[in-house]
Amino acid sequence: MAHRMLVSIAVLLAVSMLIVPHGVSAAVGPEKPSDLVTLIPQGFCPSGAFNMTRRVLPDGSDIPFSIPPGRVLVIADWQWGNIVTLKADAWEGARLQLETATTQVTVGVAGNATPGVAGTPPFNQTTSNNASIVGMVVVQPGVRICIATETRGFPDFAVVHGFLAKDE
Repeated sequence: MAHRMLVSIAVLLAVSMLIVPHGVSAAVGPEKPSDLVTLIPQGFCPSGAFNMTRRVLPDGSDIPFSIPPGRVLVIADWQWGNIVTLKADAWEGARLQLETATTQVTVGVAGNATPGVAGTPPFNQTTSNNASIVGMVVVQPGVRICIATETRGFPDFAVVHGFLAKDE
């Protein structure tokens, strides 16, 4: 009888593990439209990368941006493009990085090979726009969001898209 009870308990536990969800399995996304964030650069991070500090509003204007206390910014994608470079036929890359006063960490890398197109001296050519790079990254208040290039060139634009979420 004890054996039968142990088998029944084991079966009950196995079935309950299939029914009861493990941990949090909800999709991550903005709760309301005003949680959506589009960032453009103004100024530079300590590393020399673009500092993504301006939030674009629905009316096309932009304002200073910082992550509010108790919230995080979930970066959903980032873009860069139109880089003028110093040499032809080179790999042109960009980095999405997070910076604090003491650390700098790369959380995304993208790039493409440039054509050997002649440009205005002292530059040799320009690249075309780079496609959106997708991958979620969570950023806490007080952390700089920066986009840097892998070459001595510079991007003509950089954009970060994401949303604000509760820090749980």
